Parts: sequence; structure tokens; C-alpha cells
Amino acid sequence: MHPGLVAPGYPLPYGARQAHPMAVASLVCGILSYPVGCCCQFFSLPLAIVAIVLGSLGLARIRAQPEQYTGTGLCIAGIVVAALGLLLVTSFLVLGFGTSLIERLGKR
Repeated sequence: MHPGLVAPGYPLPYGARQAHPMAVASLVCGILSYPVGCCCQFFSLPLAIVAIVLGSLGLARIRAQPEQYTGTGLCIAGIVVAALGLLLVTSFLVLGFGTSLIERLGKR
């Protein structure tokens, strides 16, 4: 076994740090907001917001316990990806509403 790995079922060695679960969840929700945003904007908006909230809370908890948790990069990546997902969904909504509004006004 590799010296840095721990066998399944055994605890981490003393002093070993792990990624904070909120950091991982933030990145996962941020990434999921993209494909969901292309198909159904209704679910993408909450996913992006949840990713931003989890990333912010994860950053605060990692900074409060730096000896126990890592994952600052995951939190930042989750926040950035979610913000880009929000921009994507917002642009889809604005373009969709704008196009339908122009079509309705053009028919009059």
C-alpha cells in the first residue's frame, strides 16, 4: 500500500486533514447547475444558490479549523462555478423573456 493512503475501515492518522464536506458539496452543486441550467432553469437557480452558500460557509469553517480541514480551493471553485451558472441561467431567462416580448410586441 502507498505510504500516504489509509486502508478502508481504519481512521486517519493523527494530524491528517480532510476536505470539508461543505467544500465538496459546493463544488458538486456548482457543477450540476450547468447541465441542469441547460435543461431546466427552475432547478439550476437553487443549485447555484446552494453552492454559493455552502462554499461561503465551508470557507468560514475551514478558516476556523485549519488544522482539521482543507478544501479552500474547492470552496472557491464551487463559488466561481456557481456564479457562472447563475450568469448562464440569468442570460437564458433574459433572452427567453426578451425574445417572447419582442415577438408579442411585433404581432400588434
